[in-house]
Order: sequence, then C-alpha cells, then structure tokens
Amino acid sequence: LILDFMAEVFFCVWACLYRPLGDVYVPKVVRSLRGSMSLNPINRAQLELSMPPDTPVCAVEDAGIAKLFPSTAKVIVALDAGAERMAVLALGPRLHDQTFGPAEYDLTGTLAFAAAIALKNADLVEQLQSAASSDPLTGLANRRAMEERLAAELSRTQRHHIRTSVVAIDVDRFKLVNDRHGHLVGYDPDTAPKVAK
Repeated sequence: LILDFMAEVFFCVWACLYRPLGDVYVPKVVRSLRGSMSLNPINRAQLELSMPPDTPVCAVEDAGIAKLFPSTAKVIVALDAGAERMAVLALGPRLHDQTFGPAEYDLTGTLAFAAAIALKNADLVEQLQSAASSDPLTGLANRRAMEERLAAELSRTQRHHIRTSVVAIDVDRFKLVNDRHGHLVGYDPDTAPKVAK
C-alpha cells in the first residue's frame, strides 16, 4: 500500500520498497509501469553511511547514494520510526519528465514519516499475533492456533466435500527424555534413553 500510494502521488514510472534483513536492505515490493525489474539488495552499512537517520529524503545526485541504487532512481526516501529504519523507498523517474522539486521533497518527507509509523505498527501487530498463536519455547503453533486451524480445515473439507483424517500422536514416557536431556535439546534417537514398552 505504501509503495503504490507513493508511486501514484508522484506519478513515478517505477518504485521499490526495500526492507532490512541482516546486513542488507532487500527489495520486497517493486512496481513498474514498464515491465519487470531486477533489483539487487543494498548494503545496510553503506546506505546508513550515505543516508544517516536524520535524512528522510535524499536525491540520487549524491554520489554515495547513486552507486547503491539503480541508475534511473531519482529520490530515496527513508522510512524511519524514531531511531529505527523500517524501510527505504526508491522512486524512479516521474511520468512526462517532471522533476522532483522542493515541494515534492517536503511532501515525500511528511508521507515517509506516516508510512514509517504504519510499518512499525504493522510489525508490532504481527509480533502480537505470533506471540498469541505460538509457543515461545519451540516456536510451534499453540493449542489455540491449532484449534483455529483445525476448524478452518474442517470447514474447508465440508465446503468442498473432501474426505479428511485427523491424526494425533502421543509418545509414551516422553517425560523421561525431557528429564534426562532437557526440554531445549529435543529428541535425538542416538542419545535418548531406551524406554521399555
């Protein structure tokens, strides 16, 4: 939504939203009016050196920025929520050879702040949903999530008249494995105690 909105407001030929992943910003969403584009990840340290946190909008005339982004990029917008950089938006040329002027840079900065807050809120909601539906120790779905998924799948099978089976497995005396090796180790058949049946 952020990418589409910004590209339409400024009538850009293309736009790309880069999200942080480890040491790079990866192109997550690309929109182009002139066919598909192949974009490379951006080195995080180089970008943050060329575009510090206090820089919401940057023209590509800056040599440090120009070498990181495609040659047709015109404006780079940092989506910063406080000290955290949520994403970077690259905007390509505008339709009809219009240029980005001071008014467009000001508007881009204002919209970038709102977009960064929206991304931060979306990340927080995703974290809350994950915490509510998964076990923090194993990362597996918890009982509530399993019941919701089971209800959805059973509803789907009834709707489409599909035969289905539900299998539940209970391992006898698994407490012995947990007591001997600990809950975090998991089950390794080579080191697990041999339990008599």
